[in-house]
Amino acid sequence: MNDPTPLVRSEIDSLRKELEQSIPDTWDRATLKVVMHYDEGSVGTSHVLHPPDRPDDYIEIPVEVFHLTSSIEKKARAAGQPWRQMTVDADRRANGWDFEVGFVHKAA
Repeated sequence: MNDPTPLVRSEIDSLRKELEQSIPDTWDRATLKVVMHYDEGSVGTSHVLHPPDRPDDYIEIPVEVFHLTSSIEKKARAAGQPWRQMTVDADRRANGWDFEVGFVHKAA
């Protein structure tokens, strides 16, 4: 299965911008984990944003992040590339944030 990233490039860019504004200044690293729940024809999500070395130190997810991840999931699913987990790893650098996005695909 292909990586859905090219299909949702603009949404991922918007998600990065939203995360840059949402991640506390005291964090040098952060992980956003989004898990999709496909149950009996409905779709649900769970989101968590935390430093990778302190999973209990999480923050409330901004509403715009929910909207963006929902849009990413819908576009990928419509293109035949559904995923069950998306992880966004962020590292603070001297010139801003560096982001890496990964997907775990939904089992057939």
